[in-house]
Amino acid sequence: MELRQNDRRRIGITDDFMFGYVMRQPGICAAVIECLMPGIHIDRVAFRDEESMFPQTQKAIQGAMGTHSVRLDVYLDDGTTVFNVEMQTGNKMNLPKRVRFYGSRIDCDQLSASADYNQLRPTYVIFICTFDPFHQDRYCYSFENRCKENTDLALGDESYKLFFNTTGHCGEISEDLKKLLDYFDTPDRAPGEQDTELVRKIDQIVDTANQDAEWRREYMTYEQARMDAMQEGYNNGISQGIGQGMNLLSRLVGILLKEKRYNDAQAVAEDPATRDRLLKEYHLT
Repeated sequence: MELRQNDRRRIGITDDFMFGYVMRQPGICAAVIECLMPGIHIDRVAFRDEESMFPQTQKAIQGAMGTHSVRLDVYLDDGTTVFNVEMQTGNKMNLPKRVRFYGSRIDCDQLSASADYNQLRPTYVIFICTFDPFHQDRYCYSFENRCKENTDLALGDESYKLFFNTTGHCGEISEDLKKLLDYFDTPDRAPGEQDTELVRKIDQIVDTANQDAEWRREYMTYEQARMDAMQEGYNNGISQGIGQGMNLLSRLVGILLKEKRYNDAQAVAEDPATRDRLLKEYHLT
């Protein structure tokens, strides 16, 4: 399976590769988070070393052997708070469990073996959805752990989950955030004077990347790797003669790639036990 090298379609902000690229640009990640959550101030976004910088994109967090790993779109640690920002364009009906898992993996990544639990910093797992995940037409759905018997009593674990709906209309949010969500919802439109400086700056980065031959080569390499993994899984199903099951396998690999579970997508093609487990996990058996 090979991509056409002359494909000149515009890659928009909602593409995960583009989203990660834009969020790595100076000042953008902090500005987006501060727009999403007024009152939050990012203290610093600094280079850690030559190979690892904040924010990190496509950050992989490995679990124990045989357990589920996770690859995050954007991971920012400003020294006091951890932010994970995900762009989600397809509703796989598993976001609540995904956000739970992402938060747990981020917590494990923070804490060394001898560290006290109080060293865990506040964590925000944020999904920007181009659909309404809870069907209430809200701009934002924010969650924290509270006492069921007394909802005024917060658990105080400093673990927060936020879902932003680019198609929403209900709730009190800033005009700047409305314009940012509208841009995410209609990424092909050209921003105008009514848009914010942040929206115009993001779109300029998107335009510049699309016109950059080297960036497009990197994008094509990334997409080709995804397509190759899908093809390998599909071919593996054919070679094992699983008949109708190969369609299930192809669907499984497509889901794993969409959710950035690249290690699992590769394992599906190589390990029958992993393949069977994941088919059951996604109710494809």
